[in-house]
Amino acid sequence: MNNVLGFLEAKLMPLAAKTAQQRHLGAIRGAYVSFMPFIIVGSILLVISSFPNQAYQQFMSQAFGESWSAIIEIPFNAVFSTMSLFISFLVAYRLAEHYGEDRISCGILALVAFLILTPFIKVAENGGITVMPVEWIGSKGLFVAMIGSLLWTELFCWLKRKKLVIKMPDGVPPAVQE
Repeated sequence: MNNVLGFLEAKLMPLAAKTAQQRHLGAIRGAYVSFMPFIIVGSILLVISSFPNQAYQQFMSQAFGESWSAIIEIPFNAVFSTMSLFISFLVAYRLAEHYGEDRISCGILALVAFLILTPFIKVAENGGITVMPVEWIGSKGLFVAMIGSLLWTELFCWLKRKKLVIKMPDGVPPAVQE
């Protein structure tokens, strides 16, 4: 047993420490930590609405009406159907925080870039109605949201370091110039 613990401490702990210090993984970790309260509340509400006990389901239906579970699932659906939007913003926010750059600008840039990368669907050819399916802004779009946020924030920070920014005239307020 001591040999296994010694091996873990000698070989895996330095690797784990280096991984924990990596800025991109730290930004993703920080984004999920920031979003965790919403995930917990949504998950608890899902357990309340879908508890697998027939007596519980009957009691809740009698106490709150037949559509009680649909009402409780609204916050769950709101959290998990829009998760990629929040994670996209938060990953960029956390990475910009690491670089000391404007966090809000990076977050908004990443969010807009994610929305650009999200596929739209034409519902009616004649009417020209185009919609964005909720499935891609939910958990299905998390990978694109995280990778896109990291890439766009890196690009934003690189452009700022190289001073490749738009110079505003003197009459523009300082808050807008940044």
